[in-house]
Amino acid sequence: MANPIKGEIAFDADGTPYKMVFDFNAIVAIEEEFDIKMEDLGEVMGAKASSFRKVFQIGLQRFHEVSEEQAGDIITAVGTAEASQLITRAFQASFPATEAGNATGNPQKPKGRRTG
Repeated sequence: MANPIKGEIAFDADGTPYKMVFDFNAIVAIEEEFDIKMEDLGEVMGAKASSFRKVFQIGLQRFHEVSEEQAGDIITAVGTAEASQLITRAFQASFPATEAGNATGNPQKPKGRRTG
């Protein structure tokens, strides 16, 4: 069972359950695979189908030993639009919005209160 608190999402492809997560290790694997910063990922994924397939595989590798070809078979089973949504959902689950819209992950101090 996927743990959404840890950024994991669950889905089925051809009756087989899968879990996807883009944790710290997955982010490093993507950066190393494509020699990019994470903010450039959208550009890379949109450029080539093989890049899309590789990112999908990396998202699965925490829980599943799948080759790139097997990742492609899973993409085919769910459809490319759904596979794209799965990647998006997994990234959103892995990096949820923080308090007060602070995307840096650093909690903001409440305004108007003195702390001492």
